[in-house]
Parts: sequence; structure tokens; C-alpha cells
Amino acid sequence: MSVKMGLNDDLMRYLAEIEEAGIYGNFGPQVHAMETEFSELVGVSTSQLVSVSNATLALQGAMLVLGCQTWVVPSWTFAATAHSALLQDAKVYFGDVQANSWALDPSGVESGEGAVVTAPFGAQVSIGQEWNHVSALVIDAAAAVGAFPVIGENFGRPWAIVVSLHATKVLGIGEGAFVVFSTAELASRFRQWTNFGFFGSREAESPGTNAKLSEVSAAIARLRLASWDEEQSTWRSTRFIVHELCDRLGLNPPFSSESWISPYWIVDLPSPDIKKRLVQRLALEGIETRDWWSSGCHTMRAFANTEYRKPLEVTEHLASVSLGLPYFRSISERELATVGTILRQVVDSE
Repeated sequence: MSVKMGLNDDLMRYLAEIEEAGIYGNFGPQVHAMETEFSELVGVSTSQLVSVSNATLALQGAMLVLGCQTWVVPSWTFAATAHSALLQDAKVYFGDVQANSWALDPSGVESGEGAVVTAPFGAQVSIGQEWNHVSALVIDAAAAVGAFPVIGENFGRPWAIVVSLHATKVLGIGEGAFVVFSTAELASRFRQWTNFGFFGSREAESPGTNAKLSEVSAAIARLRLASWDEEQSTWRSTRFIVHELCDRLGLNPPFSSESWISPYWIVDLPSPDIKKRLVQRLALEGIETRDWWSSGCHTMRAFANTEYRKPLEVTEHLASVSLGLPYFRSISERELATVGTILRQVVDSE
């Protein structure tokens, strides 16, 4: 990735507002405005959305507020998801994902347990009645602000959606996040957790931490959101190129579409051998690739003591054949064509 957030002189207007208010943190005017504007973006009440200093803390706090005694987390996810689960005073299991969505398989979650569903690489996930056996649901939609999860009317459990605003994500601000909850009451409890357990006084009424978003970060978020139409257009034009190329080669993940807004170019290759040869060939040309989620969290030393109830077969298959290719907003058609040519040559040589 080559990250450019598009910060410019327009940011000075927001910084001037901070100086005039003389408030630099603690849910100041910029945070309130940012939360209102992002609520409108994703179509929820402002009372349901809370800003956070980063998405890892957001996941940790969302699970804590929802309060399940057992959580099932996909191994096929970024390590932060698993770290956040293990910080709970709860039992944690790794679950496998579905081949047709790359998202957590609901059949691997037992009745009454909590589940964390990762929206794979910013893809849109839809939650329906197939999840009604869980106690609560957290959707790790870290890169999915441009493909916001859909919660069906027939899903009746408490839920939280966590979106990252890290610099590498769509609408990135450097570091930050927001969480949307199913109810305003859950959002209020989460806001209290982000503020040392304070709720309208200096008395800590519940366990908490300091996870508040700063006024400067909120100002950057407002600046970035002001250019959302332009950013969407850029992502879509780039996505059209890579989706069309991979569609011809049969390499698109099942959730890919030409209008998908995501900061990743992920290919689903025919075999581990082709993946190995593609990585080597691109490396010879000085082109970097990335296994974004390595071989799955269950293979990482940090999670060696985390159990899973059945073999993670889909996870292990996806780890062996999926690959991240260079992709960012400012990537040129020429650069995409160079990668595409090598990709075509390696696949066609099989």
C-alpha cells in the first residue's frame, strides 16, 4: 500500500475551530460533529455511534459491553481481532469460515455463545436469522465503511459493528475507529468504558479505559468525509479494472464485485503452487505481495493456547491460495497493467 490521506490546507479550518473552542479532547465539538456526520453516512442514529481511538480497542470494548461468557472468533482474520477477544474474561474458540463468503460459519457457534464475524477484506456481510442462536454478535468491519454490513430485520440479538479509520483503510484518518451498536443504551455503556468508566461525574461507575478519539483526529475525519464522493469514485474506477481482469482469469474471491469499495486487491488462486510461483515472479520484478492474514490466527504463537472444536479446513485452504496484490487509491493504470500481465502469464502457464 501507498497511503495518501489527502490532507491539505482545508484542514486548517477545522483546526481553527479547535483553537477557537479551546477544547482538544474529552468528547469536544469536533468529535460530536464527526459522530453526527458518520452516523448520517452509515444511516444510523447518532445515539448508536461512538468514536474510538483505534479499532483494536473498539473490538475489545464492544465485546466487553456485550458481555458473553464464550466467544467464537474466526481464525481467518487479522490478529487484532483475536487479541481483542483474548482480553475478555471469557472463553475463546477459533471457528472456521464459509468457502462462499470467507466469513465465520454460524454452524460453528453454539447456542448462547457470542460470535465475531469479520467482514473479509472490507466485503459487505449480511446478518440474518441464521445467527439468532447466538447471544450477541460483533462484526469486525474494519475496512468496510464503503460496504457497511446489513443487519436483517429477522436478526434479533444485540450487535455491534466496528469500523477502522486507520490510514490504510477507506476514509483513513491516521488512527481511529467508530462503533455502531444495536441500541443507544449499549452505545452509552461503551462510551462510558472509553472514558474511564465515568458517566456524568468524576466517579468511575464501571470498569473502563481511555479510548477516546482526539479533537484533531475527529477534525481529520471530517475533512476526509467531506471528500467522500471523490474518494468513492476513485476506488470504484480502480476496482473495475482489477475486478474485470480477475473475472476473466477466474481469480476473484466470491464476494468481489466491480463496485466493491475496499483498500485491498485479493486474488483467489487455483493452487498453492501457482501462488508460490506468482509471488516469486512478482518479487523478481520488485513487486511486493502480502499474506494479509498469514496462515490464520490459529497458527500464530500468540494464540497457541486458543482452542478450536473442529479442523479449520476452509481457513487453511484460503491461506494457501489467497494473496494480496499492490492496491491503493493513487495506483496508476500502468502499474495495475504491469501486475495484471504477470498475473495472466503465471496463471496461463499452468
